Amino acid sequence: MREEQVSITGFFLRFTISYTILMAATGVTLGMLGISHAGNVNAPILAIIAYWFFLSYSKKNQRIMDGPEKWKLIWAAVAGDVFTSILLGTPTMIANGVPIQFLFIGMVFVIPLHLVLLVAVSYGVKRQLMKQRPEWQAE
Repeated sequence: MREEQVSITGFFLRFTISYTILMAATGVTLGMLGISHAGNVNAPILAIIAYWFFLSYSKKNQRIMDGPEKWKLIWAAVAGDVFTSILLGTPTMIANGVPIQFLFIGMVFVIPLHLVLLVAVSYGVKRQLMKQRPEWQAE
């Protein structure tokens, strides 16, 4: 029996919820351990979550993501990253007495870097799947 395919919206929701929960749990854990700058683990967590979700999306849909579909997934992941950053960053900034504008100024620099990271991860997933599943055709 074939598994149900995943839509871009389903990908976005699953990615965003998982990324938000993992980032919140990491922030709380690092805060309890007294480690400051928990945001430094943001990029590695983003890369791991993106890798897992890009791979599972391709496997559930039984095809290698490429072309416009790849870019829709990347932009959905960027949107999830922005949403998570605002959702988790705003209370942190308020609690530390830092103006919210700094969150958005920081995002202007971080989001393009995360975009490059997501493009690299999607390329890695595509290369891996081309070796593992050569019978899948990129659409």
